[in-house]
Amino acid sequence: MENPLERDTQAITKYKELYQKIGLNCCIYCGKLIKGEEYHLDHFLPWCRMPVDRFWNLYLACKECNLKKSDRILILNETLIGNIKKHLKSCIKELLKEQALVARDLKLLYKQTFNSEYEYYNSEQITEEIIEYLRNLSMNLLDIIPEHVFSVT
Repeated sequence: MENPLERDTQAITKYKELYQKIGLNCCIYCGKLIKGEEYHLDHFLPWCRMPVDRFWNLYLACKECNLKKSDRILILNETLIGNIKKHLKSCIKELLKEQALVARDLKLLYKQTFNSEYEYYNSEQITEEIIEYLRNLSMNLLDIIPEHVFSVT
């Protein structure tokens, strides 16, 4: 059995490939177009606080933003929410193309977190539920460790 406290490097590699395939090529934080070696995946909710390697927690980031953010917790603003929505909708759209990786993660998220089944045909609702989930988790983490804030302008 795999150690749940180790990063799922296989899943991370698969997501990196998927994101490139579906055209996600801008930093979630600053919006910069990313190419080649500068292509990083960042855990929106820091790995050290929430060890989850799923599409709703793995976002494309430029090297500079990824290193600057480090293990800090983000405060959601309108720009960041817009970038997250684009990311989530691009991933959820892949469900219609029978993307097993995204479907597996959604089923797991909904079963463990929302105690329900997701309805993949309603991508707007799924996107809003995931953003609200991320917002709540970020706020809970900030209540515990308020000095660990990373703000995106």
